[in-house]
Amino acid sequence: MNGIWIISRLSHYFAAALVMSVLAFLILLGGCSDLFEPSSKDSQPMRIGSNVWPGYEPLYLARELGYYEGLPVSMVEYPSASEVLRAYRNGVIQAAALTMDEVLMLADSGFDLRVVLLLDVSLGGDVILAQGDIQSMAGLKGKRVGVENTALGAYMLSRALAMHGMVAHDVTLVSLEVNEHESAFKTGHVDAVVTFEPVRTRLLEVGAKLLFSSQDIPDEIFDVLVVDGEYLAQNRKVVASLVQRWFQTLEYQRQNPQRAAEIIARRQQLTPGDYLASMNGLKMVSHAENIQALGGLSPPIIEVMERLKNNMLQNQLLQKTVDVEGLVDGGLL
Repeated sequence: MNGIWIISRLSHYFAAALVMSVLAFLILLGGCSDLFEPSSKDSQPMRIGSNVWPGYEPLYLARELGYYEGLPVSMVEYPSASEVLRAYRNGVIQAAALTMDEVLMLADSGFDLRVVLLLDVSLGGDVILAQGDIQSMAGLKGKRVGVENTALGAYMLSRALAMHGMVAHDVTLVSLEVNEHESAFKTGHVDAVVTFEPVRTRLLEVGAKLLFSSQDIPDEIFDVLVVDGEYLAQNRKVVASLVQRWFQTLEYQRQNPQRAAEIIARRQQLTPGDYLASMNGLKMVSHAENIQALGGLSPPIIEVMERLKNNMLQNQLLQKTVDVEGLVDGGLL
């Protein structure tokens, strides 16, 4: 490899590795019941936090399908990524589904955590939307932009502004958590908003103008599962079993797309058709792709994380450099 791991451009590799992926998944299914013994008295409960995002839904679908039975795992849904981060910082949850920039912010604050699973890559699901009379990023000068400053939104906006020769002072920032995005936009409280699915779909349906998306910064926005380092060290079998059930759920979605969409759409407040359409803005990451990205002595994802870290340092979203190599644990795959 040339050292650059770009998942959305490796389709030829994964077509060749299809047989390996299927065999790996069959082994994975066969081993699910052996990793964790429900009678173990040493295991500690693992609470996993997330906000609403299509790429996190398999975590909840697994719960609906009964895949967590016997595992000391529970899902905790928060209205915004900021609240997920707050819960992690306060020790309320032991694991979280986050974007990688949010992981780096936690590491920057001194938290000991490990990336154990790559969930999805955003290919247009994260966006900057404007009112219909604004036709370009340049048109945002002097306008009110709603953004979740403590999470992914800050990174998205900083990259979009920089790529169009603008800085944060060119716009008026309005701090909004994601559960406030839709109403603030529809009532005219903001002229534009940095948001993501399922809000993206709903605002586009009422005439919002797309100015910028994660397609413009390929392979910079991806979601991962992170686990507290101490919890992982003491409960490795629990986390390994959760990882296996994640891939079991992805396989269920592949084999039963309509039924899975019906279950998930209820939580996303979309129709099953709209939910399936929203999935066009991201790519779920397979077992084989996870091994390719997170495996080995020098996981290819490290270089992607280094680029992301450098962008965040340049945009003052990190206070200090972060040892990204110490954040990855691909040993549960």
